[in-house]
Amino acid sequence: MDGYYLIVTSELNAKDSDIIEAYKSLWEIDESFRLIKSTLKTRPVYHSNEDAIRGHFLICMTAFLFIRIVEKKKLKSQICASALVKSLRKYTCEQIG
Repeated sequence: MDGYYLIVTSELNAKDSDIIEAYKSLWEIDESFRLIKSTLKTRPVYHSNEDAIRGHFLICMTAFLFIRIVEKKKLKSQICASALVKSLRKYTCEQIG
């Protein structure tokens, strides 16, 4: 559509800026689910114990929170979360003497 966005809403009394902000929030939620599912690879879950499943998702959500904090606060959204995860996966740890 030549760079134009079309937003359809039932909120006829809302300000344009409020609708645009709500749309941006929805996009960010959608992108967050995509990040959790594909980049952090939360699925498939190979646990059968309920506590293990809860622990798995707690670790995944904690990692997601950490990534978002670094992305938004430290990197000022200049690097996307998936690129950040790709970079972090290259890090290793060595014990020295």
